[in-house]
Amino acid sequence: MVIGDEVIGSYWRVAGEGNFHNNIAQGGSLCFDPVPQRAIDLVIDIALALGINHAGFDVAMVGDNPYIFEFNRLFGNHGLTVQGIDPSNKIYQYLVANTEPEQTPPKTPELATGRRRKIRPLRAA
Repeated sequence: MVIGDEVIGSYWRVAGEGNFHNNIAQGGSLCFDPVPQRAIDLVIDIALALGINHAGFDVAMVGDNPYIFEFNRLFGNHGLTVQGIDPSNKIYQYLVANTEPEQTPPKTPELATGRRRKIRPLRAA
């Protein structure tokens, strides 16, 4: 998951035996094995290229190659909260750091400054 200018967490969703669905609400389970750095790097590259500052990315590994299935601006928080990560706090911190007092809406780093933002990578274990 990317919130603001950082990858805040990652995990695997695993389908149950004989089941196609990986979604937690549809019987999938969480796995916290390390996510390969190549997958994290791909998420960072895509977020930077598209100016994304809030999304959950679905990535599959085929051998050593990561593939993006989709990204969602609305994503479940259960996998983060299980890891002790508070996404609402991360959102708040990002908005405060990127909002000037005279502005009502928060600025987006790339549009407001003309500079590319840098996402801090979550390092694989």
